[in-house]
Amino acid sequence: MMRINAAYDAIKTAERRAAYERDHRESTPHDGTGGAGDPPGNPSGSVVPFGRHVGWSLGEIARIDPGYLLWLAERPEGARYRDEINGLLSRMGMRTAGTDPTPPWRRGLPYR
Repeated sequence: MMRINAAYDAIKTAERRAAYERDHRESTPHDGTGGAGDPPGNPSGSVVPFGRHVGWSLGEIARIDPGYLLWLAERPEGARYRDEINGLLSRMGMRTAGTDPTPPWRRGLPYR
């Protein structure tokens, strides 16, 4: 009960609430951007300027989170990196070279 009272005391007035929010504001957005943290090192390839792996190279992402590359290859944001992503995934045995990762419904093909 002491903790609850202390927490309430910290935010019970508009001035205290504003001070608390100012002092405890997070520097990262709440949309997941940068959620993977700092790049692990040994970069190779293009650096991604968006998403949870912001600032990571595609090679770093491939080593740590190849599933993200599979997802990114199908997204409009990943279009400019698609050839590089396909090359990385092919070398990892996760994609056959020359396979179009675009889902059938985006290519105008019937979806089954």
